[in-house]
Amino acid sequence: MPWDILLIFFVLGVIVPWRGRARLQQLLAKPRVEPAERLSLYCSTIAFQWLAAAVAAWRAWARGFSAQQLGLAIPGASGYSLSRCAAPR
Repeated sequence: MPWDILLIFFVLGVIVPWRGRARLQQLLAKPRVEPAERLSLYCSTIAFQWLAAAVAAWRAWARGFSAQQLGLAIPGASGYSLSRCAAPR
């Protein structure tokens, strides 16, 4: 398996849960979490998810993975992907 895919798996499978647990322990130790801190946490989570999706898509594109190999296409359907099927008509 390519090194970049292994690195993505390692970050998502080891680093993110480890840091998430540490952050959760910090939050649970506080008597009250302020609204500004909650908003900051939500925004940083959303930003990280978009960044992780972008990095994974970039590496998949760089490695030449097809939509079918990524599980995004329906086998046997002529060029239709799940995003096309889910789009409003």
